[in-house]
Amino acid sequence: MRMKKLSLFALAALLIFAVGCNSDAEEHYFGEYSDLKPGMLIYNAVSTQQLVAMDPTAVALRLAMLLDEAALKGAAPDEVEIRIGERNLLLKDLLFGRSVKIEEVALEESPEEGSGLYRITYTNAAPATVDSYRREGSYLIHTQGLSLTESSEQQPWRVTPEEQLYLYMGAGDSERFILKGGTTELYASDSGVYAIRLRESGASFEVTEQFTSAWSGDFTLTTSTITGDLAYSNHRKDTYNFWGEAEGPTFYAFNNASRTRMYYCIDEANRMSWQPSVSGSNVLAVSGVEYCRLTHAEDYPAEIYPAPDVSVSRTYSEGKVTHTLTYNGLKMEF
Repeated sequence: MRMKKLSLFALAALLIFAVGCNSDAEEHYFGEYSDLKPGMLIYNAVSTQQLVAMDPTAVALRLAMLLDEAALKGAAPDEVEIRIGERNLLLKDLLFGRSVKIEEVALEESPEEGSGLYRITYTNAAPATVDSYRREGSYLIHTQGLSLTESSEQQPWRVTPEEQLYLYMGAGDSERFILKGGTTELYASDSGVYAIRLRESGASFEVTEQFTSAWSGDFTLTTSTITGDLAYSNHRKDTYNFWGEAEGPTFYAFNNASRTRMYYCIDEANRMSWQPSVSGSNVLAVSGVEYCRLTHAEDYPAEIYPAPDVSVSRTYSEGKVTHTLTYNGLKMEF
């Protein structure tokens, strides 16, 4: 598997879970650290599955920021501007890109305006400034007519891909995914605290559609600033924390015959944390531990994967994030 940097999660411009391997790690584990190669492969597989399953969440959070900023400034969502340095920019273009279409559509049972149902349509154009991924297709986001901070477990935001949506990184990337099912729900569980529920998230590699994931999990996201909204301008200097767990059949087939079942976890005690105003980066988590596991022995060859568990931790010091991978009693920094 080619090693690369992966972003697991995006909170609009400010929060993107950045995980994966760099070229130094690739050189190491093929040489001096070859015994860690199975752990790196497990980690990349589980984190990629999590990445794809979290994409609806990333899009919904961008929409929440856009709608709340528009409400704060009394402007239409596609007209609201923010100040970055010496320039005024359209927030919609910053979060979604110029070619992305955002429209509020009528509900079949209630066709009047103000339905709270949004269609976000992507046209395979270059990613927005804060994004790394190309998409082709549409998401439907049912807000229940509420802002995300007004939502609740009984009235959550609900996100689904409309028919099939394609997701990939860069032009001509061989790892092109098809999102084709499942539901993501988001709601405010407390002030500055948001619950995220993944249910049977269905996706596959375009080249192996027969292996379609069914990934489910529950996560918590917190913001350090409590404003009663998620307006972009109110949260640019926040600290963001994220934890939870997910599991299920993935779009990988380590035995070349059936979907490999995996598990992903971030403990609340070792939550992932982002501080863009401190680190100077929107993509690097400054702390936190990810734990990944192959959950069923029959899904993978034991001679290739002598241990099913791997973890990756992060520490931040003097402008640098150090990752430590732990697998089968061995450790490697990258």
